[in-house]
Amino acid sequence: MPFKQVQPRYNAGRRIKWLTISVFGVVVAASIAWFALARYLDGQVSTQLANLADNGVAIDCAERSVIGYPFRMGIDCASLSINDNETDAIATTGEFRAAALLYQPSQIVGAITSPATLVQDGNAVRADWSDLRFVTNIDRDRQTLTQVNIRSKDPSVQISANELFAAETVEFFARSAIDGNAGAKIASRITDVTTLFADFEAVEMPPIALEFDVEFAKPLPASLDDQQRTDFVRGLAGTVNRAAAVLSNDQGMIISGPFDFDDAGLLNANLELRIIDVDAITQLMASKVGVGAEFTALINALPRSGPNGDEVQIPIRVSDGQVLFAGFPIFDIPAAIPDVPN
Repeated sequence: MPFKQVQPRYNAGRRIKWLTISVFGVVVAASIAWFALARYLDGQVSTQLANLADNGVAIDCAERSVIGYPFRMGIDCASLSINDNETDAIATTGEFRAAALLYQPSQIVGAITSPATLVQDGNAVRADWSDLRFVTNIDRDRQTLTQVNIRSKDPSVQISANELFAAETVEFFARSAIDGNAGAKIASRITDVTTLFADFEAVEMPPIALEFDVEFAKPLPASLDDQQRTDFVRGLAGTVNRAAAVLSNDQGMIISGPFDFDDAGLLNANLELRIIDVDAITQLMASKVGVGAEFTALINALPRSGPNGDEVQIPIRVSDGQVLFAGFPIFDIPAAIPDVPN
């Protein structure tokens, strides 16, 4: 008679118990590691703030705390203030939050609460918004920013209580480079702008969208000090993909074309200005911006094109900083670099 093997009884309760213990152990170990890393991060922030203070820039992160448990890690400040002793400028914001996923530390996501203020030489600038969020990418090897995305709703700016700017949304994008050596880009889109300058506060401006998209042939500078800015501008070449002020898809002004700077920082460019719905745009510019009859007459004298026969293309040439509009000299643009020796 063949021997019959008895299968051991499946003990689900024991397996669940050990699985629970294992999961609990992993959670405890991960929590201990997170809080240890949080203490290290807080210490590093304190060290960096102290170094900045020694160099004349005092940053106060009120009620600072490490946030993000369990999958993120970052810093939260109930308010943030920056005092630059060299320029006597003081900047403040509301709550500041920034954190990164533990498995993706090179991408930082954050938000800033309104308002922000800047006080310098007795002048006060205030910015308000309903929602401001940002995403930054960092090259950990070079310890530099490689990409920044900012989006804000209902932004407005005031100078000494006079409204300077108001819009529905602002989007900003900057990319330092592609592969670390080329392809820098800056772009922005502002929708439903109703106020642009203090001079217009008594004038009802129709909501317009402002768009800007430019690419450069070399990386953006790591800082804005005079020497790095000079090195960046000298010999810089790029393309204005789009610089526009539009009322709608079939009304507006768009500028595009290549440009470059010489070693003295003077601009050279071959741009094209495209005006869509010429009659409406020239009438708006005359009534709101105060453009003279000579400009309107010049625009109306140009041949029209486009699907509706209401567009004009105007060449804008810049030679050694001198702007030529439709062949006529208009004004000079100063050199874009400070007086720094070669």
